[in-house]
Amino acid sequence: MIARCRLEADLPGIHLKLRVNWHGYRELLKLVITPDFKVLERIDGCSGGVLPRQLNGKEYPIFNQLTVKGEKQSLTLLSPNIFSGDVQPDGTIRLTLLRSTAYSFSKDGNAYDLPPLHDYPITDQGVTDFDLMLLPNAEQTTIAQQLYRFTQPLKSSETTRGLKR
Repeated sequence: MIARCRLEADLPGIHLKLRVNWHGYRELLKLVITPDFKVLERIDGCSGGVLPRQLNGKEYPIFNQLTVKGEKQSLTLLSPNIFSGDVQPDGTIRLTLLRSTAYSFSKDGNAYDLPPLHDYPITDQGVTDFDLMLLPNAEQTTIAQQLYRFTQPLKSSETTRGLKR
């Protein structure tokens, strides 16, 4: 894994860029973040808004954001390419980055033992990039602005190059 951490002037939070070259076999790769405060509440991004969830250690789907709150502190994680995670009862956040399961494998009775000589491809192999922003104690307007920056990045192109003037 290559991790780049960046702070930008006049922008809140820490921007992480992760590049993972993964060749796990039937394994999960999770990014673990432990807030420095007692977590009392979890709020996940979902299609169309946000959804409060329990701090029960179960993995749930997330869409673009996950926020944990304490009495006076909060931490919001933004990412357009992380889609599930869990928050343990002690407040530890575990974001699922990669899941190297057998693609399209199923067996009656939900037994997940693969045949010894199988040709099922394994998912999430090779290089994968992740963008993540950590926003401590961010107001909802700041979260919305940074989420927009992450999911709708500014793009530009040169359209006059090569034209005779």
